[in-house]
Amino acid sequence: MADSTETGQPDSREVLDGATLIRSPAPSSLVTESPVAEPESQATVLRNAPEAGPQNHSKQDREHQPATTIRRHELGGSVVTPLAPDANGQLPVLRQRFQLVARLGQGGMSQIYKARDLLRVEVGDHDPYLAVKFPGDEFGKDPRAFLCLQQEARKLQRLSHPNIVTVYDFDRDDGVIFMTMEFLDGRPLSRLADLEEALGKTFDRADLILQIAEGLRYAHQEGVIHSDLKPDNIFVTRQGRIKIIDFDIAHHSSQVATDNYDPSVLGAMTPRYASAEIIVGGSQPDPRDDLYALGLIASELLTGQHPYQGKHAFEAYQQNQSPLKMKGLKWFQRAAISKAIKLVRGERTPTAEQFIDEFSGRRARRWRIIVSVVLLIILVGFLAYEEGLHLALAAQEQAC
Repeated sequence: MADSTETGQPDSREVLDGATLIRSPAPSSLVTESPVAEPESQATVLRNAPEAGPQNHSKQDREHQPATTIRRHELGGSVVTPLAPDANGQLPVLRQRFQLVARLGQGGMSQIYKARDLLRVEVGDHDPYLAVKFPGDEFGKDPRAFLCLQQEARKLQRLSHPNIVTVYDFDRDDGVIFMTMEFLDGRPLSRLADLEEALGKTFDRADLILQIAEGLRYAHQEGVIHSDLKPDNIFVTRQGRIKIIDFDIAHHSSQVATDNYDPSVLGAMTPRYASAEIIVGGSQPDPRDDLYALGLIASELLTGQHPYQGKHAFEAYQQNQSPLKMKGLKWFQRAAISKAIKLVRGERTPTAEQFIDEFSGRRARRWRIIVSVVLLIILVGFLAYEEGLHLALAAQEQAC
């Protein structure tokens, strides 16, 4: 689910907070492609799964579809597209348990399906649905896709937070690798207006931003840096709950995890929301990269504008571009976002916790309390001094 773009700049180097920014011929493509032959084990898998609208099968029919293997089925189609039974009246099933019923979304790195857990159905669970994630059509051809999905599952299984999607397991069925996770009912943040129109209500933008920040704070505390935070990778449920998803190229901040494959070598990231350090590469992953993306998203949610007019960070840095003025925001919100979107990492907000403190106004309120207390102490001291001086003068007059 990453965008790609190309750039070429005149030769020059500049150091940004420890990261060498190459003015170029800076990588010819920000998103590299790996022309790796499709493994034979994958070649006969995922063929021709028909799709149809919801009217093609009733709820009762859908609940009693017989199980079949995923072989011979193609996981293709449009967003939220129900799958139609094949010629034998069957829907694709993984591990004789997870019955795929609809496509939820697709990108270059992954594709996600809604599935019915037949084991839950058997025990009478009223909510038998979950999501199944596969490598994307192009990315799935790369043999490293197996490691990438497995590493994502392992990272997410360590994270348990209400603002991060819950992952259940990583598995394979014959040549098909997949990850199971909670099913989310809602829309990506990029389609927030559609969700609000469907529900007939408006969500508090500031609350959504703080939920994203809370999810990042927890992930960073656990050593996980998302590295591709963007509206498409943030989900909003019908209840207004934020869920950060798609940790495809997430890094471990310590760089000493047992991972032996770095998915970022595939170049999967979105330049529009990436920090200059991520775009150029060569530096250690850092929470401030996620905070840069968060600042851009916050600006777009509250003002409707990308602060650098859609330019990626390295381009804005080269052009010495200042962010657009953010109107209609509370002063502490403007200050928090402005600090988060600094183009140089060393000038950026260092932690999600500090961003939360500043954006919520808590830090401003604490300073007001501190200033008020100091002023009160000064006032009390001044009054006490005046009172003491008055008593001293009175005693002196009596003595005379």
